[in-house]
Amino acid sequence: MTTRQAVLTRLIESIVGISSDRPVRVAVDGPDAAGKTTLADELAAALSGIRPAIRASVDDYIRPADERPQSPGVPAAGYFDDNFDLAALVAGYLIPLGPGGDRSYRAADGSTGIAPYDAVLLVDGVFLLQERLRPHWDVGIYCTSARTRCCGEVCSVIGTATAGRTPRGGCSRRSSSRAGARTRLSMIRPRRPPS
Repeated sequence: MTTRQAVLTRLIESIVGISSDRPVRVAVDGPDAAGKTTLADELAAALSGIRPAIRASVDDYIRPADERPQSPGVPAAGYFDDNFDLAALVAGYLIPLGPGGDRSYRAADGSTGIAPYDAVLLVDGVFLLQERLRPHWDVGIYCTSARTRCCGEVCSVIGTATAGRTPRGGCSRRSSSRAGARTRLSMIRPRRPPS
């Protein structure tokens, strides 16, 4: 078994081991190009046959261009709020699949569904473990890679010389420091069992 397979197995065991009468909400966070989407997709595939998986991405909630600030000088603190429709993510998935929710969810594209009680919601994206979203997650996974040890190095991955100085780059540094993640993969479990 490869190291990656061992990590996936451990993550799946941890997620499936959560006893709850509602879906388990999992955030897969990290800086740009850290492998968040790949990991969330692999977790969804590995859950196949064990539990139903529902996939979403914060990138599905990017505001239309005409609703985003056009100024390149947007501070890092405002980038996420200005560019992503967090309220729609919270109202569409996190509240309905959370404690007291009715399990009726609405995806960013407007499609709807009713999550089985034993479903696992896997959401990938930047800044998901920020303080105001943290109460909505049952499990938080923070990933980095050797290529993205420092958000300033994202430029070597995406070919943009200013990537580390953009508002998103600044936000990524801010998010990672707030999440307290310093290892390649950190799993953050709730302090109290989900209800």
